[in-house]
Amino acid sequence: DSEELVGAMAAGLEDINPSVAYRVVLGDENRLQWRGLIDGKPVTENAEPLANRWLRFKAWFLKIAPESQL
Repeated sequence: DSEELVGAMAAGLEDINPSVAYRVVLGDENRLQWRGLIDGKPVTENAEPLANRWLRFKAWFLKIAPESQL
């Protein structure tokens, strides 16, 4: 509820070194894209970086599973 706290947190996030973090943006066709730097070169990923198929499946399944089943 504190605008001052939210502003300070957002400013801190802007200072994160882009070589150790990705920026998630809404790309073409309203799909998420992860943008970052690898070896100093800009990279755009269309799927969550460093997540294998199993982790993506679990995230998808947990999204569609009814909460009462968990």
